[in-house]
Amino acid sequence: MLHASKLRVPIASVEVEVQTGYDRQALFGVGKASLGRQEVRYTVTVESSAPVQDVHRVIEEGDAHSPYLHILAHPQLCRRTVRVVSPQEA
Repeated sequence: MLHASKLRVPIASVEVEVQTGYDRQALFGVGKASLGRQEVRYTVTVESSAPVQDVHRVIEEGDAHSPYLHILAHPQLCRRTVRVVSPQEA
């Protein structure tokens, strides 16, 4: 909504539906497919009185600055730290 306000595009509501495609066999360690998502799809539904091209401009601006889309589109280094504590320490 910040980008809509900045671009002076009235938005009444926004709904985002996210779907993914992956191989369930990999989830359970069977088969040869990759464990990762093979595809992420999202549908943005916007209620607005603005012209459609203005709404698309807002969506493009938002996508360009979305940390969530960046993580999905550009794999990043992931580091894990594990700490095991005894029940007395917890």
